[in-house]
Amino acid sequence: MRRRIAAAVTGAMALSVLGAPAARADLSSPAVITGGSVNSGRDVVLGPDSRTSFEVSFTARDDSGISADHAEVNLLGPNGHRLQADPVSRPVCAPVSSTTSTCRFTVTVDTGSARIDNSWAGTWRLWALAVPNDWNPATGEGLVTRSGFASVRIKRKSRLTMDAAPEPVAAGRPLAILGALRFADWGNGGYTGSAGHPVRVVFASPASPLYRYVKDLETGANGWVLTTVLPDADGSWWLAYNGTESTSWVYSADDYVDVR
Repeated sequence: MRRRIAAAVTGAMALSVLGAPAARADLSSPAVITGGSVNSGRDVVLGPDSRTSFEVSFTARDDSGISADHAEVNLLGPNGHRLQADPVSRPVCAPVSSTTSTCRFTVTVDTGSARIDNSWAGTWRLWALAVPNDWNPATGEGLVTRSGFASVRIKRKSRLTMDAAPEPVAAGRPLAILGALRFADWGNGGYTGSAGHPVRVVFASPASPLYRYVKDLETGANGWVLTTVLPDADGSWWLAYNGTESTSWVYSADDYVDVR
């Protein structure tokens, strides 16, 4: 049975790429994949040499019901990369009614693996296959696939450091802010920085519950940032990076500066 499913999956994936639905003998009521979820919609953020697993699920419907053990899931990523999912348990698809089932899988990502590098960071889209109970194993008729109906962003972990000096600072004198933005390097291990990433200087006074953006910066070589500000009150300073599709957002630790 698994071999027949595997052969049908190959054809179904090819059809889904071309935008054609899998064939079915009973065209009056085709099987359908109604929705899905990857990691409950949350980003997956990984440092170097990190390993994590997260859940992928989808719901399918057919008048005959959905086969309990013959679903498939892949995540299709940037640069042609693919992650295959494993069933959470057996049976993989649990009925919620006589016609509808939810199928659950686990995807594991290990950035310490030799095959994973920074090109794997970005948006990953869900591809799924469901098998109705009345499918035709001889021809593969009845299988249903759906692609791109749920997604997850797998991101390189970001680190941001900052130091303000001098402390305390005299009123009307410049305060220097030095920081560094680094990203997890999945190919070589450790963290690495580069130029051209936007970073914001943020200030908050203990007299106010609000914080304010003071200045927009851009990282230089190796992720370093250096600027000066003119503080007019005691308070906390820090740097903020909003992240991208492939790198996580991060705030530095705050540095409280007394103005005298």
